[in-house]
Amino acid sequence: LSPLLFLIVAQGLKAALDIKKVKGVNIKGLELKLSQFADDTTLILRNTDQLPKAFAAIDLWCAATAMRENVKKREGLAMGAYREASWMDPEQQERVRRHGTEGHKIAAGIKWAQEGEWVVSLGVPIGNDLDHAKWWEKKIQATRDKANRWAGLYRSSFFGRNLIVQAMYFGRLRYWLWSLPMSKALRAKVQSDADRLWWSRDPILDGAARRIKRFVAKRTAIGPKSKGGVNVMDWSNHVDALQASWILKYIHPAESLWKELLDRLLFRDDEGRLILGGDRELLMCPLTRAEKYKLLKRLPRRATYIKECLKAHWKVQYTLDENEYFDHNGMGAENLWHNHRFTIICNGRVRWY
Repeated sequence: LSPLLFLIVAQGLKAALDIKKVKGVNIKGLELKLSQFADDTTLILRNTDQLPKAFAAIDLWCAATAMRENVKKREGLAMGAYREASWMDPEQQERVRRHGTEGHKIAAGIKWAQEGEWVVSLGVPIGNDLDHAKWWEKKIQATRDKANRWAGLYRSSFFGRNLIVQAMYFGRLRYWLWSLPMSKALRAKVQSDADRLWWSRDPILDGAARRIKRFVAKRTAIGPKSKGGVNVMDWSNHVDALQASWILKYIHPAESLWKELLDRLLFRDDEGRLILGGDRELLMCPLTRAEKYKLLKRLPRRATYIKECLKAHWKVQYTLDENEYFDHNGMGAENLWHNHRFTIICNGRVRWY
């Protein structure tokens, strides 16, 4: 009951932002200005002129709900034309706060991320030109350091080791797979560490290349015990599966703002017309390589993660059970222009007509 009651309180912040007429970022006609998860809140503001209005909205919300903002935790990330403001040192920021400039106004009390740095939302780093590989390297090294302190791992049985690796090694990395892309080189590094923890007599993670001796073939080991395997995990396939699951969440009928944004980015032109004759259902339909490429090109150049999710989804190669969905409702849910039963060859003008 408590989380549901808190939603009523959290909704008050959105109402306060609307009352103070705070403007968010407009993408494809969709305004985004607030992201909330429990008490973790991110404001997405159109320009620095919105800062005083946003602070007034927060004060109004606190007064109305008896909530208190932890001002010490305020962080800011300047983007676009405002990025140069984040380069200022504290003295410069104070000067701008007092006297103002024609282009930028820096609010006091906000810790602005410098170039190469990031802010954290729900534990996830967000920054301009964030170097994902560098971030993952630090996270993997921190996980290795903890793994090297596991005393007596070499005395554990293989299945005991597997439980530890799943929970204490993979488990320390898995959360960020839901939001950050991981390169093939980094995936291989994680797999190499896991192999050493599973199979080596001396399971020390020092980055050095060492040969390991498996007592079960690699491909067989991934399978269940009933088929001669030992339930080890292929990390790269695991990453693909987690990323692909985002597309299944996207296709699910439940509505959300992020889904509406993706709808507009992927499937509609500037006039709101469907570019491929359909929207989300197309992701479960047979598409040509050119059509997949066209969808990927419609996303922003640096929208790396969602592009990886789409590629993972197509790599899994989900197929429709035509026998189960052969009734009227099942066929009605399929896209006419890209269905599993027959092929229609035409161009976009014909579909729009």
